[in-house]
Amino acid sequence: MSAAHNLLDTLYCDGTKARGNPGLYIFESMTKPLRKRDEYIHFKARDRCQQRQPNHWKTDESYGYTEQEWIHWYKHNPLVGADITELNNQWRKDFFGTPEMTGGMKSHTQQRIIELERLGKRWSKKQARESRRGAWKAYLHQECIQLRQLALMFLIYPVSACDELLECWAAYMTTDEYKTEVKRSKKIKPEDIQAVADREAQRQLARNVHKIRNDLRRMRSLDDQTSTDPHRVAASNNGLQYVPARLTCSCDRTLWSEYQNGVMVSKLNDLTGQHGYGRLYFHDDNNVLTSMQIGSNRMQLSKATKDPDCYFFPPQIQES
Repeated sequence: MSAAHNLLDTLYCDGTKARGNPGLYIFESMTKPLRKRDEYIHFKARDRCQQRQPNHWKTDESYGYTEQEWIHWYKHNPLVGADITELNNQWRKDFFGTPEMTGGMKSHTQQRIIELERLGKRWSKKQARESRRGAWKAYLHQECIQLRQLALMFLIYPVSACDELLECWAAYMTTDEYKTEVKRSKKIKPEDIQAVADREAQRQLARNVHKIRNDLRRMRSLDDQTSTDPHRVAASNNGLQYVPARLTCSCDRTLWSEYQNGVMVSKLNDLTGQHGYGRLYFHDDNNVLTSMQIGSNRMQLSKATKDPDCYFFPPQIQES
């Protein structure tokens, strides 16, 4: 309950909305993500239970886990990977397909999106995507007390982690990182020349980051494909520099050289640090290139919940 008090004190300094039961107010505001998560848990448990295959060694048992065991596991562990994407996409699909009278997208917005998609032009498709995204964000903004990111955290993490999520979010809202994120996301007026110039510089920085990141992905893929090339093995044994034969352009050869000597990763990290959001790349103890997210609200909350990095199989339910 104290976590709900702290969050509401941070959100509303006058405390007008914190009167009564703050915990109840928070959970009522997060009812939608909590209900969607519970629906997804039961659906996924049934689906995975139906996929169980018979055990050929013991005719009275099956491979996998029962429906109740999956529900028990999901209720005590956060969603990861494809589960997060599937649940988020399903929630969006339900919102777009639900009539306005029952809490879905507004009819005039839906009709405008349909008309834009019907045109089939590049600009119309872009406007349709932006309208869908804007309607979805506005819906979460309205339903979840203006805390869209926190609502997504309630969607991912189990109910047992709610107090830690609220405590972490209240602390995060008082940091300089949060203030920077709020400033970056605010709309600017066209007559504010300095703000427009700063926004354009930030966008150009983001474009540069995307370009180098795409180059890094391409070079990493090429590195994996040529790992068993006999010419590369021979060059390594003779202490010579290897360049893939398919790189006929001088610019691609330069990129390969920067990738091999670490200049590309260094450039990407510098630009990402200036931008303040993205992934920093580094080599671990085994000399494997890995990455770390910075500027992410989800990462801030993940640190607070102290969850392990990987989740494997649900534990067997202990009969009381």
